[in-house]
Amino acid sequence: MVWPDRRMRLVFSTCMLIFLAVSDIASAQFQMPRPVVGPVNSGEIMRESSTVPITSGMLGALTPNIPNLKFGFQYFFGAGYNIGQFNLDYLLPVSIGRDEVLFGEVHGNYWDYYRKDNDGSVYGGDVSLGGGYRRIVSDRALAGANFFYDTVKGYNKWHQSGSIGLEMSANIGASSAIDFNTNYYYGDLFSSTEIGSSFRKNGSNYDIMAGYSMALLNEALDLRLKAAMYNFDVGNNVYAYMTGADLTTRNGLLTFTYEHGYNRINDSWNNFAVFLNLGFLIGNYFMGDSPFTMPEPVFSNGQRNLSRMLSSSVSRMANQAPPPAPTPSPDPPAACMAFANANEQMSSNNGTEKSYAFDSPLDFCCCDPTTTATVTVANAPANPVEVWLENPSRGTSTPTHLWITTGTQAITKTNFPDWFTGGPWTKIKVKYSLNNNPNAQGSYYIPFSFTITYGATLTPQ
Repeated sequence: MVWPDRRMRLVFSTCMLIFLAVSDIASAQFQMPRPVVGPVNSGEIMRESSTVPITSGMLGALTPNIPNLKFGFQYFFGAGYNIGQFNLDYLLPVSIGRDEVLFGEVHGNYWDYYRKDNDGSVYGGDVSLGGGYRRIVSDRALAGANFFYDTVKGYNKWHQSGSIGLEMSANIGASSAIDFNTNYYYGDLFSSTEIGSSFRKNGSNYDIMAGYSMALLNEALDLRLKAAMYNFDVGNNVYAYMTGADLTTRNGLLTFTYEHGYNRINDSWNNFAVFLNLGFLIGNYFMGDSPFTMPEPVFSNGQRNLSRMLSSSVSRMANQAPPPAPTPSPDPPAACMAFANANEQMSSNNGTEKSYAFDSPLDFCCCDPTTTATVTVANAPANPVEVWLENPSRGTSTPTHLWITTGTQAITKTNFPDWFTGGPWTKIKVKYSLNNNPNAQGSYYIPFSFTITYGATLTPQ
């Protein structure tokens, strides 16, 4: 028997959960009321048991708004790539006053990225944990603040970041509304050569979104038009935009989404999505009832239901923009560099060889078409000093040696072909000689450090 891969198991589990949820809601809608024989005497209950039964009504004061559980599937596509993304979001509001809540939220994505110029697909996922405060400040306006911790798995590595955000919403008339939110992100995720629009590095990372909602077909549907701009720092700023529309049924159960956006890394992209919103009362489960209920409706008693926003998921571009491309093409860096600390005095005989590790592997092939490099030593030698490159784990080294005679020397691929075509090199090896400089420390030469700069864009732009 061949077991389905993890993607198929995820799809199957999601479909089953949605099917069970909808089935429970449907059965609850048509369930006959339970017969009532007569009023229950609370004294009889106490005589039969010393335990006071806990009912879902007791939890109502803490969770007057229905917690929202949202399932979604999004299909992103652009120039030469497509992405399937599964979403899960749960928000639990806890009342701390009249029309005032603290909330916790968990959001998860699982994505499958396919690009035509790559073999196979790339898989990844992310989880966001956060919370915040929301309050209806008048009969027609809501304001709130939130914070999130994000952890993202991409390229077989987990990365972290965080964000803080502000949001507001206001009803206009009986059936229209506006909303606005902004988020500031801070973190250290992918390097600048691997970053995508939804992942942040240190620097100015933010998004701003605004929306306008209106009723359609006598409040049978709710149409939200939205637009956003965002910027993520990947060594230089990536400014981007998104426009789109959400169409939600009156009862809030289903939402259909279309989005179009652009950023320098993913180019133009489109997104079609469908979301299923459910009320999820965990207390009902412990009472033996179904935890699934209908969500907060969009419209109630002929008016737009502003309290629905108390349990709606937070809007963040971190969860809405497409994941990073496996072969992104940001602007190349000004130059590549390898650094080796050699701050050590040698007390051995003349001719001693010593290896120093680079802080990152030296690989000429991976930094733009490279034909030249510059070798800089912090302490210029009085006599020529012999150096070469090596990779002990592979048992390789460069046959061609460089004689250091000044503080900075340029080399070319023509004169040092094995330096440029081999590698990656992890260490630089130094053959020490007597130092005739009377001002130097000790009897032997101390280089202090080596820096090798390479790449086709060494000259300032």
